[in-house]
Amino acid sequence: MTRVGRVMLVICPSELVNQLVGHGVALHIENGQLRVKLPWPPSQVHPEARPLLAELKRRRDEVAAWLQWRNKTEAMFREAMKQAQKTCIAEALRWARTERPELFAAIGEVEAWFNEACQSRDMAGCRQAAAAYVQAFRDVAGAYDRRSLTADETARMFGCDRTWNLTDEQVQVLDTVFASPLTVVEAAGKRWYSPEGWRDNYQ
Repeated sequence: MTRVGRVMLVICPSELVNQLVGHGVALHIENGQLRVKLPWPPSQVHPEARPLLAELKRRRDEVAAWLQWRNKTEAMFREAMKQAQKTCIAEALRWARTERPELFAAIGEVEAWFNEACQSRDMAGCRQAAAAYVQAFRDVAGAYDRRSLTADETARMFGCDRTWNLTDEQVQVLDTVFASPLTVVEAAGKRWYSPEGWRDNYQ
């Protein structure tokens, strides 16, 4: 609860901490205890910070419990991010943003789920959301690995160092052939034998 004029407003621990941090007050947990460091001498406390510090003193245990919760869930999410980064390369995310937007959007949806679970202090929900976050990156990585390769990507995969002087129409034909899951492809009025399966054999 903090005073605005003559009105007393009840604020949650996270908002109380955010307002204090906004005034330069540092708060952290050390050996299970709440530690507070002021940016000014005690005799020169900023007038707007006085009611916030009074509220902190009154709700010290509650704020300490909230900070401990925040530290625990932030550590959980950092670990999920570390696993996700090992699972999915940046190129796959860029690809998913345009080619599979539903997979890319799923990452943001899971982040929102995790934040909601944190706000409600739902540890089971946080664990489920963290696992879903890693899985969302795995889904992107899996879709990226299974995508149909273009002619340029196939050339890079085989380490080709030659330049083919092809017209745009010829490049389109090659893209069509390489992208097809069929053994024989009809393109540009001709029958082409698709190299489907090369990618798996040479990766």
